[in-house]
Amino acid sequence: MVVLYHFDSKYIPELIYNNTIIRHSNSFVDLFFVLSGFVILYNYRYLSIKNLAFFAKKRFWRLYPLMIFTSTLFLIYIYYILEGSYENKFLAESISTPLVYGVLIFIISLSNGFISEILSSKLMCFLGKISYSIYLNHLIIIFCFRDVFFNHLDFHNSIQNQLFYMVSCLSIILLFSNLTFNFIEKKYNRYA
Repeated sequence: MVVLYHFDSKYIPELIYNNTIIRHSNSFVDLFFVLSGFVILYNYRYLSIKNLAFFAKKRFWRLYPLMIFTSTLFLIYIYYILEGSYENKFLAESISTPLVYGVLIFIISLSNGFISEILSSKLMCFLGKISYSIYLNHLIIIFCFRDVFFNHLDFHNSIQNQLFYMVSCLSIILLFSNLTFNFIEKKYNRYA
């Protein structure tokens, strides 16, 4: 959902871009952090001071190799200047969104029903596994391919071309993120 949120309105179908859920999916970043906090707390709830260095080392090797790779890549094959400014968030939204997600995750964690079944499917487990790579890689792919499609290949801005661009980007994001997961995240996670 965060990936769809970052597509430019000029390059994907208006029906998709203006979807209410997609327009507010920037809040799913909050969901990701609340969920990560829940998982970390659950896994390390008995962490002692003695094991703190082990935890810090594990988190470092889980997060930083891909962050360094993606940041370097972004600074080198990309040049991007923010157009305009982000919308100001209301204080109530900033505070309430993580709380609502926390309650939602707690309720889902107690459930053995339909939602749990969907979330434990192979596809959702795969997406969850590569989600950090998706999060860090998606803007690189979106911006590169937007330039290729609409500037170099001179695609006209029709709904068919927008759909083709969007599906192509999503496919490449998944493929590239699977590669960075396997060759960077997974490789360096061994040191944790």
